[in-house]
Amino acid sequence: MTSDLLRITYFSRNALDLCDDRMRFEIDAILEVSQARNAACGVGGALMFNRGVFVQTLEGPLQAVEDTFNRVQADPRHDEVTVLEVTPIEASAFQAWSMGFVGEEAQSADLYAGIASDSGFEAAAATLPDIYAMMQRLALRNELRLRAA
Repeated sequence: MTSDLLRITYFSRNALDLCDDRMRFEIDAILEVSQARNAACGVGGALMFNRGVFVQTLEGPLQAVEDTFNRVQADPRHDEVTVLEVTPIEASAFQAWSMGFVGEEAQSADLYAGIASDSGFEAAAATLPDIYAMMQRLALRNELRLRAA
């Protein structure tokens, strides 16, 4: 049986050179547009970022995920896009979008343990299982936060 669903996980260098407040505004704008566009075509996933790196998993219908990833690669805000995985899947692990900031705050230490250091997020040093585990913790945390609201 072949799957019509695809997962792509990648990281890229952030090509934006902005102050912290402007960076947060840009990231919020990216997420708002991405959530609307991706929901319309059935793509889910998780996005993590810090000042220097984006890490994202895209999941959904094969053509929609490929189209979304092609937009990412053409986006001038992303540099050095590095694909970690492209694989057919039977079911999505991320039904809704989740986003997290991987920073140096104490509250991030547990959530991002294993792929964050004192200098921030080290995507190139992370393993795929580490990244998935972190994204799943992030998705669960966001889901619990939404239920509590």
